[in-house]
Formats: sequence, C-alpha cells, structure tokens
Amino acid sequence: ALVYAAVRLELPDRMAGEVWTAEALADATGLQPARLYRLLRALCAIGLCVENPHAVFSLSDAGRQLSASA
Repeated sequence: ALVYAAVRLELPDRMAGEVWTAEALADATGLQPARLYRLLRALCAIGLCVENPHAVFSLSDAGRQLSASA
C-alpha cells in the first residue's frame, strides 16, 4: 500500500534528484504536510526514502527505481 500510494502521488518523479521537506513537498503536491510527513517516514522505514538532518527527505536508490524515468 505504501509503494502504491507513493507512485500514485508521483512522489518518486517529483523527488528525483532533489531533497525536500515535507512542507515544501506538500505545497508542490497539494497534500497535507502532516500526512505527507507520515508517509515519507513510512517510506524511509521500507527503504524507499532517506531522512536527512532537519527532516529533509530524499529518495534512496530503491526509491529512484520507482520514477517514470527509471
């Protein structure tokens, strides 16, 4: 369900090659920041994202494989 949600929301494509705070990504996607933060943390738990200092997120190597350009 997590992978489906990430792909359906086009997160791998939006996040590719960049780092994002949950708030900035929420602004770009129209999602609620708190819910997106929880989704990003869950994606980190399964290895698709990495949480860097100051709650900044990026895609892991596995997460990049989910982008349309992969």
